[in-house]
Amino acid sequence: MTTRLRFLVYYLVLAVLSVLIWTKHLADVLPSGLARQLGHNSEAYLLAFLLCAWIQWILPLSLRRRQSAAVAVMVGALSLILAIVLKETDIPITISTLNETFFALAFVLPYIHLRGRMPLAPVISAVVVIGLLAGHDTDIVVLGAEAWIVIVLVPLAFDVFDRRVLDNSAPVAHLRRLAWMAFLIVVLLLAEVLEGHLGHGHVEGIRDYIQRANEAFIALLLVHAFFAYWVPSTRPRPAPRG
Repeated sequence: MTTRLRFLVYYLVLAVLSVLIWTKHLADVLPSGLARQLGHNSEAYLLAFLLCAWIQWILPLSLRRRQSAAVAVMVGALSLILAIVLKETDIPITISTLNETFFALAFVLPYIHLRGRMPLAPVISAVVVIGLLAGHDTDIVVLGAEAWIVIVLVPLAFDVFDRRVLDNSAPVAHLRRLAWMAFLIVVLLLAEVLEGHLGHGHVEGIRDYIQRANEAFIALLLVHAFFAYWVPSTRPRPAPRG
């Protein structure tokens, strides 16, 4: 299969899957059990689609034209506005639920344009986690689980465990990447399997929060799989240099 065809298959599958979910026709083409399971993750498919496309085409283009900072500010603002519109407008739930995807992108897309961000990546993730724990009973934390977990995971994903997503000149680290992907899968599965069977109080709350944010884990798994294994020979994506 050629690289172009791989691109087409990946983006087409995510796009068709998303449209079928938004229009509530997924059960018409897939078995009901599978359709129900896939239908819960529309935010993950949209996030993976947009993030891969941005990293593959827009990020390198903005760097070559030396417009990275301007693009970062613009896309961050537009993502935030779209998130608010989706959240506050009276539209079908299958569409309005996508507000968390764009709240996450309002941080993630500007973040990947930052210069000299690598040393800050673990710090950013740690600060967000501390903030979530401190505000665990507030609406902004509880209702924004998917967006917040994306913001926690992205700095670690792209600047610690799999730097080649954003920079093909970074050292190859297969074991580190695979360990990270395995971690995402294990956490995702444990949160699902242990529902109602693990802990109480804060422990139960953390488990339930992770389960609510399962789309974040799925989306990042799709992004890692795309750039590392589905199209590993795609054009270089130079990271912003600080």
